[in-house]
Amino acid sequence: MKVSATKKAEHRAAILAVAGRLLREKGPSGVGIAEVMAGAGMTHGGFYGHFPSREELNAVAIAHALQQATGYLAKAVSDGGLAGFARQYLRKAHLEEVARGCPIAAIATEVPRQSGPIRDAFAKGLRDYLAAGIPEGADRAAALARHCGLIGALILARAVADKDRALAEELLLVELGANRERLCAEYLAALAAKGLSGDPRAKKGSRAAGASPRLLRKKIARPR
Repeated sequence: MKVSATKKAEHRAAILAVAGRLLREKGPSGVGIAEVMAGAGMTHGGFYGHFPSREELNAVAIAHALQQATGYLAKAVSDGGLAGFARQYLRKAHLEEVARGCPIAAIATEVPRQSGPIRDAFAKGLRDYLAAGIPEGADRAAALARHCGLIGALILARAVADKDRALAEELLLVELGANRERLCAEYLAALAAKGLSGDPRAKKGSRAAGASPRLLRKKIARPR
């Protein structure tokens, strides 16, 4: 029986959802057609009506996962800036949320060993993700450095979380602290560029009053 275009699109979405979860949990090499189709509630033979090969599935699943992550990042930055996103990204719960968490941290270390189409999909997705994470008017190099720090901290924390939880959580806190310091430095530099002072002793009521690094750091909460 012929499947409608709508139903076929639903099937494809279900396949990509399962493949995206397995990608994060097992990496591209661990995504098997039989497991994906079983997870999506379909037969193995139905796979080839959607994708010509497992390699193509991996490439499309990576592109799809990074598109979702990019959308989340863009909204988070728009709502709360990079500081707000960092608080969410470095939550302790993100250590366990591998299947639903950041796909970049989950598969980045395995991508160099994958085929060209998979590396291409990851490279394009990463480029778009980072572009979405640079607030308008922000320094590109500083923003990229911040994202590198966030992703790297999560990768290292997950690598040791099951053997040394204290170290894993410490890595997240250290990176959050580094973000605090960078935010304070950027804020004070912006004030200086406008001829304002970051001294908390500034005249009461002035735009710069209370803008001390210590007070700024307190506004960025520890991850939960």
